Amino acid sequence: MKKIIYCALFMFGMTIFLPSCSELVSKGDVVFWTDESTKIITVTFRDSDKRITKYYYSTPDCGDSGCATFNDVPTGTYKYHAENLYYYWDGRVTVEEDECSQMLLYVSKAVKKSEPSGDNTPLECFEDESCEE
Repeated sequence: MKKIIYCALFMFGMTIFLPSCSELVSKGDVVFWTDESTKIITVTFRDSDKRITKYYYSTPDCGDSGCATFNDVPTGTYKYHAENLYYYWDGRVTVEEDECSQMLLYVSKAVKKSEPSGDNTPLECFEDESCEE
């Protein structure tokens, strides 16, 4: 009986001093964005959907408005799918520990859909003065 009590106390003590398993997993962030005016893009990444609603001429930070940002992603390489009314993108992105990985979706490298489907709303420009053509 004493062994069981000592084992239980030992295990309880270890749980106090050891970090939780979730703290042991390396994590990072990833931001999906585009630099061209097009229709709203829906990004599917790790069974979650987010939308790109603005375009940027320079690389945005994770969390910037209008980007599809995914936070606290365990490090590794993942598949993604993105699409809008006219195009789609399939690829892989690598998430690195404590980094903001950027994935630029080039319209010129997208696959054109044979039949348009999706959101027909145009993207907004992040800064009016930088988006003048």
